[in-house]
Amino acid sequence: MEAKKRCLKFKYEYILKNFKGYQDDRELAINTYNILLNVCDDMKNVKNVHIRTAVNKEIREQEKMLDGIIERFTGKFFDKENMKWEVKNND
Repeated sequence: MEAKKRCLKFKYEYILKNFKGYQDDRELAINTYNILLNVCDDMKNVKNVHIRTAVNKEIREQEKMLDGIIERFTGKFFDKENMKWEVKNND
């Protein structure tokens, strides 16, 4: 789960810094991000493949929610090819 934690930090750490101080869904995004990082830490010693699979599935679902909040407040989406947040083009 250490690799997953690094991926989460790479994807969200910088963009969520701008969300601090708000009391709306941006606060939810920050809290969810921090929970996901803690889950990654908690999963380090879990060997059960079924539990790890379930946790990975839930992390992916939470990432979708985070992406939706970020897109709503910034107009940006995460471009997986270029590995960066980009402004959504409405062509």
